[in-house]
Amino acid sequence: MATPIPQRVITISLKQINNELRAFYTFLSPLTGNMFIDAPSCDIECNQPTNTLFVLDFASSAAGWTIVDTSRKAPSLPLPHKSGPSDQSVQVYNPHIDDTTKYSFYINYKNTVTGETKPIDPQEGNIPRIYGNLD
Repeated sequence: MATPIPQRVITISLKQINNELRAFYTFLSPLTGNMFIDAPSCDIECNQPTNTLFVLDFASSAAGWTIVDTSRKAPSLPLPHKSGPSDQSVQVYNPHIDDTTKYSFYINYKNTVTGETKPIDPQEGNIPRIYGNLD
């Protein structure tokens, strides 16, 4: 029998602040049991293989935001991902090789109303991507 892979859910709220799109995360940490609401970044570390489901909140999806996919942030190893229904979610799989392996990635957003696109690293939070270093 296969070992079950647990899933954690992280809700994403996309908000315009000073004309800059920023992401905020609501989630429960499986390592500490702490609940975070509208945190500017999220920690996806876990002590076992885990699926993490990132889901857009109501206001973000109603404003036209979608999740296109994820992309690797060099020099990190890529994380496998699956897009969800209506492009309003994405699931990444952390194989938990060991406690020191870190995975850095962007969640790539697109607004279907305005056409705006924006990559945001959920673990670094609202730090703008350095456009001279496109991985």
